[in-house]
Formats: sequence, C-alpha cells, structure tokens
Amino acid sequence: MDLKRSVFAELDKIIPADIVLATNTSDFPVIDIAMATNRPNKVVGAHFFNPPTSMKLIEIARTITTSDETVKVIQEFAKRIGKETVLAKDTPGFIVNRLGIPSMLEAIRRLENGIATRDDIDNAVKWGLNHPIGPLALLNFIGLDSVYHGATSIYEETHDPQSAPPVLMKKMVVAGYIPIPDPAAYHLYYPPA
Repeated sequence: MDLKRSVFAELDKIIPADIVLATNTSDFPVIDIAMATNRPNKVVGAHFFNPPTSMKLIEIARTITTSDETVKVIQEFAKRIGKETVLAKDTPGFIVNRLGIPSMLEAIRRLENGIATRDDIDNAVKWGLNHPIGPLALLNFIGLDSVYHGATSIYEETHDPQSAPPVLMKKMVVAGYIPIPDPAAYHLYYPPA
C-alpha cells in the first residue's frame, strides 16, 4: 500500500489534473490510494483478470469519492479494448475475489482434512459445477502466495471467517509449495481428520 500511495502521489504531480488515475488491485482499498492524490474523484479501481489478453472482465471499483465521469471513462476504455465491466463498491475483494477466494480456501480445507485428493476436488468442481478449471488448479494459475495475501487482506479488513486462510495454505506458502504439490508430499504431516 505504501508503494501504491507513493506512486499515485507522484503521478498526481506530473499528470494533468483532468486525467483519470486507475489502479489494478483487488486487495487494497482504492480510497486509501485515492487520498494520496489531490484528485480522489478521478481515482478508480480497474481490476483486470489474469491473463488480461484472454479474460473479458474488468471490475470497476468505485470509491465514495469517485465521480460518475470517472466511472464512465473506465467503462468506455474497457469497451474500446473489448472488455466487459461490472461495477462494485470499493470493498475488499470487490465481487469476484469475495466469491472466488472462499471457494479456493474451502478447496484447501477439504485437502487439509483429507476429504479428497487435489485432482478429485478439481474434477468435482469442473464436472459437477461446470467450471472450466478446478479451484486448486486456479490457485496454481493465480499463485498460491497471491491468493494467500489477498485472502489475508480481505480477512484483516472484514473479519469474515470465510476469508481466513487455512493453516495448510500458510504452511505451503512458507515452504514455497507453489504450485500445490501432490498431496502425498504433505499428508504425512496432516493425516486425515
């Protein structure tokens, strides 16, 4: 956050005052970044999804100071580059991460409890819920460490237990288990409940 606030404060000094400043974040409160500038009405969250070349969505995070004009600028920009937008309040995780992170954390919990293997959890979600990718494969794609830090940030802001990272997830991040290894590698230490 300190780095983002510093960068936006510098941008505010060198970019004309009528220009919109957008941040691609899903973890940090956009209002905290906006208040580092003299134009909080022209600061907005524009959360691109990975990989941005193939993912259609940009989540627009509107702060309590973001103007209607600013939102419209981002919506028009997104349309010009072939993206779809949704509008969310400036809340931790916005829409997608507030829905997706608890699902990924629950998949880790099921793995931690020995309910099923990594592959069976992913296949159950792909075939049973018709998702294109399972939650553990998605964690590997995004980065276990990134999701851990995002979940931690959401939990610290909201105290929502669904967003609290499981113990196993923290241990895997500390151990550098990115991507998630074959469960046999750590189930020796975490026998099924």
